[in-house]
Amino acid sequence: MQEEFGFSLVELIFVVMIIGILSLIGLPNAMKYMQETYKKADLVNGTLLAESMLQAVADGHKIKETQEGYQEVNALGVIIDRNQNPVPLNLYISTIPTPKQKGYTHFVYRYTSSGALFIFKVHTDNSMVQVYPMTT
Repeated sequence: MQEEFGFSLVELIFVVMIIGILSLIGLPNAMKYMQETYKKADLVNGTLLAESMLQAVADGHKIKETQEGYQEVNALGVIIDRNQNPVPLNLYISTIPTPKQKGYTHFVYRYTSSGALFIFKVHTDNSMVQVYPMTT
């Protein structure tokens, strides 16, 4: 008599069906968790940008004032020296981060004459969300 090895087709279908059901339950939760993680990463990146800009101020440079408008955070044009010459922001942060959360394209800042610094992330529809100082 010959021994049979392996699984029957019914057993394989049953296992695949269980894996499919578990995926349907777990996938939306995983996607939600990923979006929350990206949102928190954007808060951290905004804080890193602000800290690098404030470190430049501590080194004797200035953050270019934006009055009431907003300016994109990029490698040049954010930090200026006493002669109004641009200082590369890359001296203070290795790379300029981009938002991780889906639908956001870049970071902008607002710096007022009173010394208040705000960092926002910009959505594709030009709406903004403040990431520094962190809001609750």
